Amino acid sequence: NPDASQSFCGNGSRCAFAAWWQGQPQATLRSDAVRFTAIDGEHTAAWSGGLVSIGMRDVAGIERIEDRMDFIHTGSPHLLVWVEDPEAIDIIPEARIHRYGPRFNAEGVNVNFLRWKDGRLEMRTYERGVEGETLSCGTGVTAAALSAMGRGLISGHCDVRTRGGDLLVTADAAADGFRSITLAGPVKEVFTGEVEI
Repeated sequence: NPDASQSFCGNGSRCAFAAWWQGQPQATLRSDAVRFTAIDGEHTAAWSGGLVSIGMRDVAGIERIEDRMDFIHTGSPHLLVWVEDPEAIDIIPEARIHRYGPRFNAEGVNVNFLRWKDGRLEMRTYERGVEGETLSCGTGVTAAALSAMGRGLISGHCDVRTRGGDLLVTADAAADGFRSITLAGPVKEVFTGEVEI
């Protein structure tokens, strides 16, 4: 993060896998899952139906803070705030109320504003460490989907729309949370460059 803090990045991991894959023997790797280690442990990544899919860590449970708020840790801590319309939120001041509030001030929290509409989630994310809005947050999308599943809005899979694009989360419900969680979405190379060391 710009402030030198660290946490797992779902979309960054998907992009890192896609960049690594470009330099590998394509015929043997297109359908093979690979393992990688991140700050929160081991994950898997693979191509799946033209999308890059990564395996997320199991989630032990959802903390219901109040009727419209859940807290979930998906490699990064996420507060899920259910609202009427995420696009109507003045995201910086609204998120900072929670980010710098008494409970989360010390370690910080990512704040996600979401709603269920037309069979999918719509959301916006304020990320700690960035201290501003990001167009798409993979761990936040995962947390939002699990919040929707935990509230009974959908089960098994969840389409999520962010300002940066659409992602898909799948998960199996368990007695103590969720297992076999995946985050999938498209990847696109937007620039290349060279660094002289």
